[in-house]
Amino acid sequence: MLVLKLDKSILIWEHNGLMDDLEYAEKAMLRTRRYEESGYRQHRDLIITYEDDIRTPQQIENIIKRYIFF
Repeated sequence: MLVLKLDKSILIWEHNGLMDDLEYAEKAMLRTRRYEESGYRQHRDLIITYEDDIRTPQQIENIIKRYIFF
């Protein structure tokens, strides 16, 4: 998902939800590598979450506050 932050910069939020599926996991890792090769960096303009990261609404809200509305 592409997000336009308050400062008008772009943030990519990639959620990898099916990492138990080998084919999905391989594609997810390839996407991550492509983002990094394109200059995106985790915790700066690239957020990658997994199922354990968003189990509660509070966890999702914390990610949004930290990376989008900082």
